[in-house]
Amino acid sequence: MTDIFSEVEEDVRKERWEQLWKRYGVYVIGVATAVIVGVVGWQAWENYELAGRQEASVRFNTAQNAFDTGDLPMAETEFAAIAAEAPAGYADLAEFQRATAQLAQGKRDEAITSLRAIVDGNDPLLSPPARLQLAWLLAEAAPRAEVDEVIAPLLGAQSPWRFPAAEVGAYLDFRDGDREAAAASYQALAVDPGVSDGLRQRAGAIAQFLRANEAQATNAIEPGETQNPDGAATPAAEPVQEVAP
Repeated sequence: MTDIFSEVEEDVRKERWEQLWKRYGVYVIGVATAVIVGVVGWQAWENYELAGRQEASVRFNTAQNAFDTGDLPMAETEFAAIAAEAPAGYADLAEFQRATAQLAQGKRDEAITSLRAIVDGNDPLLSPPARLQLAWLLAEAAPRAEVDEVIAPLLGAQSPWRFPAAEVGAYLDFRDGDREAAAASYQALAVDPGVSDGLRQRAGAIAQFLRANEAQATNAIEPGETQNPDGAATPAAEPVQEVAP
């Protein structure tokens, strides 16, 4: 964990949020997926099995085994079939795992489509974690308003997802160059007694790094400018004008 924070510090010092996301985005999403599948997913599965949906249970187990053994294309295909044919509960859970298999294969756009379908379905168990996963996928480049709309239902005072959703908001502040707001948001997560230990440590470390390097913030790049490897902004070349013969 110390090594991870050391690398985060280096990236923050260089104001390279793009590298930060590329390096840690998969880690964050992976943690979210593990929590979802390990807690929410299996809870849903057990509930649906108790309702007597044995055939869907067997099919889901086969698809999950394919995923666990690394046969991701087969897992994706099987989960897609279950999502299309199984009862509602299993169908939503299969769609979620289909998105996980797609993401593991680098199919980001397909995973986003699958997650949106779950969000739109409003399953009380799966829609909230699907929103969180979708928000992280969109956080790389989507407009702030679009991501805010996705996480808004998770931010209620009684929502068990409010702290992970707030982390997405803190990252968006950082991504958009508002270091002060990002530091404040991460610090708030770091001191809230309701936050999990892992999130608290991560948020505290990033808040500390942001505040320690405030003086190194780079100027925003104007539209049409590019950025040199040293972080300096360079105006784009003037457009070539055609000369009439």
